[in-house]
Amino acid sequence: MTAARRLGRDVRRVTAADLPDVLAFQAHHYGAGARQTEAATVAWRGTRHPLRAPEIPEMWLCHRNEAVVGVQAGLPFELEAGGQRLRSLWAIDLMVAPEWRLRGVAPALLAALTGSRPVTVALGVAEAAQKAMRRAGWQDLGDAPRWWRLLRPLPPSVGGKARALSRLAAPAMTAADRLALPPLIAATGVACVRLERFDARADAIWEACRRDYAVMARRDGAALRWRFDDAPGAAAYRRYLLLRGGRPLGYFVLRESVEARRGLHRALLVDFLCPRRWQAVLLAHAVVAARRTGAVVLQCLCPAPAAGRALAATGFARRPGQRLMVHIRPDAEESFAHLRDPSRWFVTFADSDLDHLPVPEEGGYFTATSPRPAAASTDAGDD
Repeated sequence: MTAARRLGRDVRRVTAADLPDVLAFQAHHYGAGARQTEAATVAWRGTRHPLRAPEIPEMWLCHRNEAVVGVQAGLPFELEAGGQRLRSLWAIDLMVAPEWRLRGVAPALLAALTGSRPVTVALGVAEAAQKAMRRAGWQDLGDAPRWWRLLRPLPPSVGGKARALSRLAAPAMTAADRLALPPLIAATGVACVRLERFDARADAIWEACRRDYAVMARRDGAALRWRFDDAPGAAAYRRYLLLRGGRPLGYFVLRESVEARRGLHRALLVDFLCPRRWQAVLLAHAVVAARRTGAVVLQCLCPAPAAGRALAATGFARRPGQRLMVHIRPDAEESFAHLRDPSRWFVTFADSDLDHLPVPEEGGYFTATSPRPAAASTDAGDD
C-alpha cells in the first residue's frame, strides 16, 4: 500500500467542529492575518457562496498524532463545456506541515479533493507541484499567458532594459491610444459605462457568450455578484459594462495595485467577457479606462486561442503565465475527454484564487513569476 493510500485513512472532509483547528493550522503556516484565516474570506467561500453545499468552505484535512498536518481547499464553480454544465472545483491552498512533507500527505489530500468531483482544475500551479500532479493523473494544459500593455513609460524605480524599452515604446503607444483607439471605439457605436454592482444585464451577456467559448467557468449574474460584489475587498474593483444600441454587449473588471518597493502603478484586467468578434473593442475600452486611473501598465491573463489575436491587435505583449492543469475522474473520462484540449479553455485572473493572491514585485510584469506563496508552492511535491 502506498503512503498516500495509508494516509488516505487519515484524510477527511472538514466539518464545523474541525474549523477552529484548521484555521489555527493555516494561521501558523501562512502567517497571522493571512486571507485563508480571515472571517470575511471564510464566510465568502462558505455560507455566501452561491454553490454552497455545507456551511463552511470545501476543505479536506489530514490528521496525524492528534494534530492537523495538512489541509487542501477547493473553490466550487460551474464549468460550462460543450453545452454541459458541471459542478467542479478549483484546487487551492494546499498546505502541509514541513515535517510531514515528502511523506505522502499532499497526494492523499489531492486524491480526496479530486475524488469529490468529476472534474477538478488548478490554475497557477507552481513548478514544484506539477510533476507530482501529473503522476497523480492530472493533465498539464500548459501556460495561460500573461499579457501586458504599456500605458506610460516605466518610472525610474524600474531599472534595466525594461525601462529603456518602455521609454522607446511609450510614445508610440500613447499616439495609438489617442489617435487609433477613439476612432475604433466611435465607429463601432459601443459605449462603456461604470457599474456599482452587476445587475440582470450580466445574465444577458452570459447567454450571448456562453456558446462562443468552448470551456469556461460560468459567468452569469449570480457568479459575478459573488465573485466581485460580495467578495472581501469588493471596493477595489472597477466594473464596466459595454452597451451597443442600449443593449448589453460585454463587461470587464479592473483592479489597481501599486508595488510597495518600486512604486509601480499597475492595473489588472481581472475579468472580461463579450462575444469573440467584439473582443478588440472591449480591450480598447479597457485600455482607455486603465489609462484614466493613472496606471503605467495594464495586465491580464488569458489563453492565446481564446483572445490572443484581439490582445495583440490592441497592443498587448505576451509573457509567460500561469500553469493550467485539469483532473478528470476515471469514471468521467469518456464524457469529459475534450477538457484535455488546452485550445478550448478560457480563463482569466478571476478564475481560481489568482486575483486574491499578491502580485509579485520582483520582476513585475516582465518575468515569469508565480504569485502563489512560496510555502504553498512546494507542498504538492510529495511522492
